[in-house]
Amino acid sequence: MISRLLSQAKEILLRKSNNTNLSIFRNRHRTARRISREIDSLSKTRNQSGRQKREKAYSKLIALTKASCKQAQKVKLLIGNSNFLESQKLLQRFEIFLPRVEQVIEQSQRRIFHSEKVPAAEKIVSIFEPHTDIICRGKINVDVEFGHKLW
Repeated sequence: MISRLLSQAKEILLRKSNNTNLSIFRNRHRTARRISREIDSLSKTRNQSGRQKREKAYSKLIALTKASCKQAQKVKLLIGNSNFLESQKLLQRFEIFLPRVEQVIEQSQRRIFHSEKVPAAEKIVSIFEPHTDIICRGKINVDVEFGHKLW
């Protein structure tokens, strides 16, 4: 999500001025996807070695996400100085998603590195729909579902 926002900001800022430093628009999506796949494959191993490799991969992913957040903060400042309607809409999206991503980083660190059980009220399971709940209904083939309880 951050990569998408950064690329949209890059288009807006480059239209406005050509002297913008392009290094703040670095796209880390491919690296994050590779690390996520590595974590997924390591989650199948239950031994100590697999756990250590998984923690190492999580620390890489969290460091990568923090770097992307820092980039986004810098870009957010640049976009905040712009008066275009398009950039103001993008600024609102930065203000919505950056705190959610930081909350996901914090809950991941608590869960993975501190072996802490994060209470459901503090969890965010979707950065796009933060009101999504974790539903355990006891179905035979389905452990957990995500959505909204209507009853």
